Amino acid sequence: MEEKPRFAIRRGAVGLTRRQWVILGGVLGVGIAATIVLVVVVSLAAGGVALGATAVAAGLTIGFGRLSQSGG
Repeated sequence: MEEKPRFAIRRGAVGLTRRQWVILGGVLGVGIAATIVLVVVVSLAAGGVALGATAVAAGLTIGFGRLSQSGG
């Protein structure tokens, strides 16, 4: 199986494929937008919950990038 090129922000960081970077950007964009909307419309607590869910989703995306990078 052919190895896909990986891109990292800095040397030694986790390298993600282009698809993983796009997914990560989408997760962060939607999550931050949802956080802002919820803070304005509902409450600060609702925005905090949305921001926490965004952090978990971003962490999972990066974690799966690390997992696939190690060949597991």
